[in-house]
Amino acid sequence: MKKYDELYVANKQVWTDGPGRILEKIPPVIKKGKVLDLGCGDGKNSFYLESQGYDVTGVDISTAAIDRIKLRFKKNGVEPKGNYYTQDIMEMKPGDYDILVSYGIYHDLHKGRLEKHKDIQKNCKVLAFCSFIEGIPLSEKVEWELPTKNEILELIKGWNIKYISESVIPGVLYPDLFHNTIWVLATK
Repeated sequence: MKKYDELYVANKQVWTDGPGRILEKIPPVIKKGKVLDLGCGDGKNSFYLESQGYDVTGVDISTAAIDRIKLRFKKNGVEPKGNYYTQDIMEMKPGDYDILVSYGIYHDLHKGRLEKHKDIQKNCKVLAFCSFIEGIPLSEKVEWELPTKNEILELIKGWNIKYISESVIPGVLYPDLFHNTIWVLATK
């Protein structure tokens, strides 16, 4: 996706060094396993998960983001062990993963996202999820069609919710915008 390639090319580092706030809640729930990091970006969550001993596969639509993964690992003195590649998430098939990390990608998907995400997550035992949701009006700069909280609850219907939280956070792409955000850790 052009906007994300431009973002990664224009900025030395897009995301913070530490993992997303929900990621540190995974090890107490499941100590090891195969992870699919959906929309992995430059690998901030993948790096953390690999450092904890998980077998990580990362997928992102941006080639520039995938190229940045090696830089993140190199900066920390290690080589990535996982498999990282470019693919449109809406074209993915479900795989054999224990954990699905879907961190900040869901709100960027459009028509058919609920069904596609349910299909990808159906074989997983753990879901670590974060998305912007409705609640704060968007700027005309933003192309997203934000999900409702009810859509997210439909996405995790039948899962055991271990953690759920909502708060307002500043944007990264547009720092002058704020986003109503939901985090979920759920198990089957």
